[in-house]
Amino acid sequence: SLNGWLTPFDTGLGNWSAAASNYMFGFQRLDNSVTYVSPAYKGLRLHLQYAFNADIRNDHSSEAGVQNGEEGKSSADRYWAVAATYKQGPADFSLVVDGYNWSSDIAKNYDAGVSGFDDALAATGGGSWNFGFMKVYGGFQWFQNAWKNWIGGGLYKVNTSGDTQGVFGRDRFQDGWAATAGVDFSLYGGLVSIGIARLESESSLSGDDSETERTGLSLAYTYPLSKKTSVYWIGSWMHDEHENVYNARHERIGDKDKTDGFESAVGLFMWF
Repeated sequence: SLNGWLTPFDTGLGNWSAAASNYMFGFQRLDNSVTYVSPAYKGLRLHLQYAFNADIRNDHSSEAGVQNGEEGKSSADRYWAVAATYKQGPADFSLVVDGYNWSSDIAKNYDAGVSGFDDALAATGGGSWNFGFMKVYGGFQWFQNAWKNWIGGGLYKVNTSGDTQGVFGRDRFQDGWAATAGVDFSLYGGLVSIGIARLESESSLSGDDSETERTGLSLAYTYPLSKKTSVYWIGSWMHDEHENVYNARHERIGDKDKTDGFESAVGLFMWF
């Protein structure tokens, strides 16, 4: 992902880390896609991509084995993206504009009874600058009509009525923005990484009054065992606030819901 390096944590290092993928929209694998990357000109590259079916999202039909539309047709979710990257010397930046053409049958088969959503659109920019003794990261994204399951790192809970309640509740499409910032620097032979992230969004659907805020912090330390193998530790905190909460039956169940999550993980990775 061109947007993966907007923080020191790539697209992961934990489910609740301050990585861009846990606060921004997108970051999904796509099938049947075509991609073009231009030759570099003074560090600049042009990127184009189109996917004929972004069917990683849950199929609209609840029937087992039913596929999410026909490839390349309006019954399938299609994806497109235009991007520019600049990588030269200490600079590594990207600007991405992408969108999803949602399936024409999404309201009929998945979210009957609600209206007001349209195709998704997002604009994301940022990158990093290496000062030698420290590398600084930053990123910002604006999005509208974003599928809430594709805004990662959700903290889920079960309320007293027994309904599984995610941070975004019934509001499956979101308008909003997200921002990330971070640094990494060497210490005792390893690499210290620090990141902070923020998300604010509201329902895209007409008649819904919900709002969501998410804030998180992460601290990580990576130590190389060899040129190809490293071990790491990461600790993260994520706080979600959701105003005007609904359950899966579209029934209002509260004015505000707050959730805090803490995560600590140790792992090993190898470069091949």
